[in-house]
Amino acid sequence: MLSKYHKRCKDLGNLAFKSGDSRLWKAITNNWPLIHNNTGWAIGNENTVKFWTDNWLSNDNDWKIDELRNYLPHDIVAQISGLLPPRLNEGNDKAKWEGNKEGICTTAHAYALIKNEHVDEHKSLWRSIWKANIQQRLRMHIWRIAHGNLPTKKKLNSQGLGSDICPICNRYSETTLHAMRDCIKSREVWSKCLRNELHGTFFNCSQMNWVRWNLNNRRASMGGIPWVVIFAIACSSFWHWRNLVLYEEDFALPNDPTSIILSLADQYWTAASHCTNDPIQHIAPFNVKWDPPPVDWIKLNTDGTAYGNPGNAGCGGILRDHKGEWIGGFTSHIGSCSALDAELWGILKGLAFTKKKGLNSIMVECDSKEAITLIDKAKSSGFSFNQFINRIIMLASDIGRVTFLHNFREAYTCADWLAKFSLSSNVGLVELADPPSDLMRFIARDKLGISSCRVGPV
Repeated sequence: MLSKYHKRCKDLGNLAFKSGDSRLWKAITNNWPLIHNNTGWAIGNENTVKFWTDNWLSNDNDWKIDELRNYLPHDIVAQISGLLPPRLNEGNDKAKWEGNKEGICTTAHAYALIKNEHVDEHKSLWRSIWKANIQQRLRMHIWRIAHGNLPTKKKLNSQGLGSDICPICNRYSETTLHAMRDCIKSREVWSKCLRNELHGTFFNCSQMNWVRWNLNNRRASMGGIPWVVIFAIACSSFWHWRNLVLYEEDFALPNDPTSIILSLADQYWTAASHCTNDPIQHIAPFNVKWDPPPVDWIKLNTDGTAYGNPGNAGCGGILRDHKGEWIGGFTSHIGSCSALDAELWGILKGLAFTKKKGLNSIMVECDSKEAITLIDKAKSSGFSFNQFINRIIMLASDIGRVTFLHNFREAYTCADWLAKFSLSSNVGLVELADPPSDLMRFIARDKLGISSCRVGPV
């Protein structure tokens, strides 16, 4: 299609169509500014993307930071130092989608951009809905609320079907939020169930944020009943009573709706507590500790930190044997990058440090589940637009046996200390032959197997 139509256009940033062109090409052209503005580059050999015409890399393939400082502002240099330098052996530069971390353009991400929405936020919301410990019919009802998909008077009126006035209060237009939250009967229940200091947030956020706030408030409860259960049953009851008002002439709204809703919620939760194992019932403290690797294996713990996203970032790592003995460590003040990139920098620099020492059989552990997931996906597919991931996989294959594991932050006090310590030095890598004195107590703690407490699902 590009070869057919693009020959009449001078550049990819300025596509055009004629009246006789296909409908698909017209649609692509109409939305091309959005696509073009959200396309970046996965740097390979730097032949397509050139930073002026000078070589800003040293013989070690690192940025010439001192030279860059002579020409560019400090914040720009910090951003450049947070990027991976290009390498000639990594193939041609490739256009990648900036809408997600994998660099792949999907219909969902493109549609979200057109609608000025954030697809990752939507994914987390839908996940919260379908994983909520409530009946399936209640999940479906909450899903329809989030979508604005209930047949309210306002929605029907927009299709030419009757008045849009609320049948309960007979005063205001019946939107989804009005029926579920702002109508006089709904508001009465919510006001009794919520503390006064929460009213400002609860009654003023947008429809989708309102659903998200109530679903994510997992640790809140009332009389031992999780808030998500009360919220779902209340919304379902409001809609049920509203329909009875519309379609049954002799129906009267209950005088004390709050008591009825709490009674229904209590009955449901009592029954559910005896037949489900949902994590919402088992939020409790549990112990987390550093575990040594098996004999003949080396454990590499890494961590990245970024004050801001993006912001001033650093990383650090520590190598230990099956006895917990120090083998080596490093710190690296990166510059400016995102929290995820800081974690990936830590893994990449840790593997390079390991390879330099001639070690193999490495267990890489970090507390970023997102980073480990991206690495696992790329290992399965054999490719990633994220050059951090590609270099990590290449380094791992050079080393030999390498596994990637996730664990909780409380198990990585040593790597966490090194990552934060890196910010006190100049931009660059510092290899540590011996552990800093302030780190010794954390190493000793790990060798003794002392646990730290974490609160979460067990």
